[in-house]
Amino acid sequence: MVRICTLVLVLGLAGVGLTPNSLVDAAVWGRETPSEPVTATTHLERGNALHAKGDTNGAIAEYRQALSLKPDYADAHYNLGVVLEAKGDIDGAVSEDREAIRLEPGFAGGHANLASALEKKGDLEGAIAEYRVAVHLEPGNAAAHDAFGLLLRYVGDTEGSIAEFRAALRARPQFAEAHNNLAMALKATGEPQNRRDAIL
Repeated sequence: MVRICTLVLVLGLAGVGLTPNSLVDAAVWGRETPSEPVTATTHLERGNALHAKGDTNGAIAEYRQALSLKPDYADAHYNLGVVLEAKGDIDGAVSEDREAIRLEPGFAGGHANLASALEKKGDLEGAIAEYRVAVHLEPGNAAAHDAFGLLLRYVGDTEGSIAEFRAALRARPQFAEAHNNLAMALKATGEPQNRRDAIL
């Protein structure tokens, strides 16, 4: 799978173990020969490389090329959603995230990205529902737990937010943002704020 990931609060390449430069250096560009046509995966990889270089419009064009060759390509819908959200096209991101999830319902990252886009759109109930699915499908996703905790705190569910920040820290004990977010939530309730209590 060749996915980019947003919820590390966070835009970056994921799923292939390549850095942006190694993607380009690995001859993502022009590696096809006349007997080897450009595939949807090639367009997806090109989109990832362009996104990593900051070329949002180029990335969008490549993801759309991938989808023109393979309309049911969940990874391309997902990556397109990530880039559209980063560009500020929230409606487009929601549409692409929903399509990625329709094609691959168990994809936790897709649910987390949809939650993020819905939150930006102001659909907080929808975002909460999608974060619940994301952390259920992937309990070790610290970034999703942290983002979910922030949203719960925003809507006034301090106890729920504390539970999510603690889940984030169980998944990634050195997650500085989650430590900070948990400390702030604990302060609001008067609970102990030291690091040991925060993780438990």
